[in-house]
Amino acid sequence: MEKRHPRHRRQEVQLHGFHLQNHLREHREAGDCADLEDRGTARRRHPLGPGAEAEARQQKYFMLSSSAAEPVAFRELVEELVGHRRVDGLIIINPYSDERHQFIPENFPVVFVGAKAHEQKFCSVSLDDERVAYEATQHLISLGHKDIALITGPMAEECSQDRTNGYIRALNENGITFDSSKVLEGDWSASSGEQALLKFAKSGNIPTAIFAQNDRMAMGVLSAARDLNMTVPNQLAVI
Repeated sequence: MEKRHPRHRRQEVQLHGFHLQNHLREHREAGDCADLEDRGTARRRHPLGPGAEAEARQQKYFMLSSSAAEPVAFRELVEELVGHRRVDGLIIINPYSDERHQFIPENFPVVFVGAKAHEQKFCSVSLDDERVAYEATQHLISLGHKDIALITGPMAEECSQDRTNGYIRALNENGITFDSSKVLEGDWSASSGEQALLKFAKSGNIPTAIFAQNDRMAMGVLSAARDLNMTVPNQLAVI
């Protein structure tokens, strides 16, 4: 990235699964953007990330990425970045339903992405996860499916909970009994989707349709279906 004089606005930080390297201070004083190393803690890059970065550049801001997988790590990172005024604002990709918003200083510029605003104190950008899941399940039902399994993301995450609620609502409205044995928890990875279908196959209880809560897990389901010589969508419908 092009170097800028330190008098330009400071970096804006996107928290979504990367560790902040120790040389941040050196790069910031030089007016450059630090390189951030992926330590393998990122679950996924949020689709809003590239757009946010493009807008930041247009507004003459730098945009960095750092990790805060657990609330304690999040608090320490906020204290380091905000307490020392190393950043002018935060974009926090936060799928959790925990209370980490309490660590944000009052009146500090922050936007939560992927989680609803807490106590109306913060701005947020989020999907209507419950409705999305409801419509996906309704689509499978409209195709004639009644045996529909669900592969969730980590159930500690608010978006997973909301999508599960949408799935259950669609079943209930169509008179289909909710069966908890048809719900398996994944971790957003393709491998967790693959393992879920293999688990259904091992139990001898393969559904006619599967709703995976993200594309990667759906790709894993497709991979496992291929290994099981199942045709999609004839033998198994996948969303």
